[in-house]
Amino acid sequence: MPAIDPHRLALQLDNLRSQSAEPDQIARFVQDLVEEYAGLDKSSVPAVPAPIIRSIRAALHPLGQPKVISEALWKGGLPDLRLLAAGLLARLEDSEVAATAERWAGQHVSIEIVRELGGRGLSGWRHADPAGFLVQIGRWLEDRRRRSHVLAVYALRARLKDTDFEDLPSVLGLIKGRLVGVRGETREALVALVTALVEEAPEETAGFLNDEESSPLTKALRKKFNTQAVRVV
Repeated sequence: MPAIDPHRLALQLDNLRSQSAEPDQIARFVQDLVEEYAGLDKSSVPAVPAPIIRSIRAALHPLGQPKVISEALWKGGLPDLRLLAAGLLARLEDSEVAATAERWAGQHVSIEIVRELGGRGLSGWRHADPAGFLVQIGRWLEDRRRRSHVLAVYALRARLKDTDFEDLPSVLGLIKGRLVGVRGETREALVALVTALVEEAPEETAGFLNDEESSPLTKALRKKFNTQAVRVV
């Protein structure tokens, strides 16, 4: 990655904010930025420093046609472009965004991008239609595709962090019986979700873990939180 010149970056972001070009041209402009700041890194995970990604995301946010721009960014293929595309979905508040997130999460992308899709990417719709959001989470959890499960769990974790969140029983009900026979990305996502649950509602989460069927994951979670604020064994 080249050394960051703050003045040059500020000018580039001002240029991006003033863009009135077609979405494909905007995506090309962003791709040039990403390629410059990613340098020679050709890995399958985002490589641009997080502060620069946040700055680009903020510059993209007020532009029109967020759906079309996000699709154009995604087609660019680079991990950082796809991370930005996932975050830009936050501008969308209708249920169609769920289909986009599901389609993208099922492609060959890093787990960082799936987390962004489930979290920031679904945030606009999550706030606009919390009931519909939970219905869709239930569908994803019933899906046979592993990435749908992972997307659902990270989306639930993001919902827990919303300031207006009040429906703990629904979240616990959605993951009831789902701590058995999981591994890999799904297990990692469930650990992150249960950790957030313990932070938000320690007593209720302790009761939930005690009631769950014993499995390697439930045993690990009980052990993990045994010495924390809530004793769950």
